[in-house]
Amino acid sequence: MADREYRAFVIGWDGRVQYRYDLSCADEVEARERAKQLMDGYDIELWKDDKKLATFRYQAMPHSFRPQTDLYCLAHSARQQNESRRQK
Repeated sequence: MADREYRAFVIGWDGRVQYRYDLSCADEVEARERAKQLMDGYDIELWKDDKKLATFRYQAMPHSFRPQTDLYCLAHSARQQNESRRQK
């Protein structure tokens, strides 16, 4: 069976297309799986010709888990502890 052509569009925060991926897949199931793998902070729309098949919404991390912020707080706390030790 011949591969079918699909398009996956990366949708920016402003709702505009940021990038297009051309996908050759055996069927729609494979196309959906490959499109999901493209999510990296943005929504993805999957199209076959002029028909939109799916929209995959990016889910941001909950505010209770922000690795960069938490690491900053740990580093800042450690720096404050070191400074207080030097002052003694």
